[in-house]
Amino acid sequence: MYTDSKILKLAQSSAEVQRAISERSKEISRSWELLSQREHWGHALGMAHDPTKVEELVSVHCDECGGPLDQGPKRLLGRRQVFDIPVIEPEVVEYRQYGTVCDYGHFQKADYPREVINHVQYGKNI
Repeated sequence: MYTDSKILKLAQSSAEVQRAISERSKEISRSWELLSQREHWGHALGMAHDPTKVEELVSVHCDECGGPLDQGPKRLLGRRQVFDIPVIEPEVVEYRQYGTVCDYGHFQKADYPREVINHVQYGKNI
């Protein structure tokens, strides 16, 4: 049975535990604030010196009068770059096994590669 003094001690220790948890929670919160990027200056994405692809954007007619613009000199006004990852498409390899008969009448069939064991399967990179 619990006596009044035991209950009082449990209540006090429970309050101490709650205070310790609260203090620890505040410490963790302060640590996260220090680790956050609020004061991190970072680096902006810079332009590549050698882009993979260049698209020349040249007007073919005047927006005002509709006249052709293929004769006049062109002047570069600006550049913008887009960094992206190309779409990944699966490569499907079909192995076709052929058979033939030799000059002596023996039937011979070609072997599939050792790793090709089913009619349809995933390759080693999936």
